[in-house]
Amino acid sequence: MKVLSLYCGAGGIDNGLRKAGIETTIAIDYVEDCCKTMKLNHDCEVICGKVSDYKDSLSNFDVIVGGPPCPEFSNAKTDKNYDPKEVNIFWEIVDRIKPKYHLMENVPGVIQVCKRRNFMLNAADYGTPQTRYRRFFTNLDRPTKTHSEFPSQTLVSETDVKKWVSVREALGITGTLEDRKTSFGEGVRTYDADKPSFTLLADSRIWISPSGFKKKNAKLISRTIDEPCQTIVVAGNLRLTDKPLYSQKYHQYKQEKYNSRKLTNDEISILQGFPKDYEFAGNKQSVTRQIGNAVPSQIIAALFRQ
Repeated sequence: MKVLSLYCGAGGIDNGLRKAGIETTIAIDYVEDCCKTMKLNHDCEVICGKVSDYKDSLSNFDVIVGGPPCPEFSNAKTDKNYDPKEVNIFWEIVDRIKPKYHLMENVPGVIQVCKRRNFMLNAADYGTPQTRYRRFFTNLDRPTKTHSEFPSQTLVSETDVKKWVSVREALGITGTLEDRKTSFGEGVRTYDADKPSFTLLADSRIWISPSGFKKKNAKLISRTIDEPCQTIVVAGNLRLTDKPLYSQKYHQYKQEKYNSRKLTNDEISILQGFPKDYEFAGNKQSVTRQIGNAVPSQIIAALFRQ
């Protein structure tokens, strides 16, 4: 099959296609480091430029995938104007070429400008160590969940649902962290490394802590090391800690920097669903941004394995 990957970024979607036995034919992105990353990991033609400059020259593809830039629809942006330009370009190409399969991934807020067939999926339900909810616009069927917060087993192995992949499992963290109720005050968000991570944000207020802090203060809910992490966006300052301190202001535990360390880009890329041997081009800041903007490959694989 001929596969066109628009707004390919670091190749999260393309890596998922590969897991499903499908190789990308042509990939396009305007960020130079993303193009270099694609060339390091995928044997396909990579065009470094704006999709809009090439849209009329593209033709004859069986599969078209992509994740147009999402800042205008992201909750992280306060002054959104919901500019649909790049989203419209994606659908202009799909409508003209009419591939057998198409898929556009984006943040939930994109529904403000795109009403096509879609569904919401949580990456943790497909083996990513991260609870990342994204909207998928596609003519593919909704894939069956392979993982769950509450796993189940049946007599038929094909329908077994595994437990969510935790931060501890994904990063290979060994030993027992101190079992202490943990949270971080002064507006700091936390999560535990024993669960899938939350969405990883572009700030330094997110922590992987020994144990979760549950719902005393809705703004400061955290998880344990045995859960997935929070949704990864453009994270660079996630911190791992095992020595929480108490916050008088919020009557909760917090953490001083000397008792913690930042997660590396290698660790963040694993939480985003990339394989351990995936190579990234560019400086640390560029790599962090590429990882944060990527689509977890496990969820793409689940869609296309059908």
